[in-house]
Amino acid sequence: MDYSLNYSRRAIQKSREAYLFYKDHSPKVAQEFKEALKIHRELLLQNPHAFQVSRAPYRELYLGKIPYLIIYSIHSTTISIHSIFHTSKSPSKKPN
Repeated sequence: MDYSLNYSRRAIQKSREAYLFYKDHSPKVAQEFKEALKIHRELLLQNPHAFQVSRAPYRELYLGKIPYLIIYSIHSTTISIHSIFHTSKSPSKKPN
């Protein structure tokens, strides 16, 4: 099945903030963050149901060694990315 991605404003904002933070502190880590997002976006498109449900209908995809996760949901053939969340923050601050 072919899926399409839909990014919320929050997801775009949070990923931009994270990238700019990393870019200011380490251009190498900023590039790794960008690559991790790209790789995990492809994984998500290939099999969005493979990743854990956090609170229905939301799922989470961890970015590996980058301390962020993608919060998303699936609606028919559309994957809605709701936010990019730093894993060191309190889980109670995760957006719904």
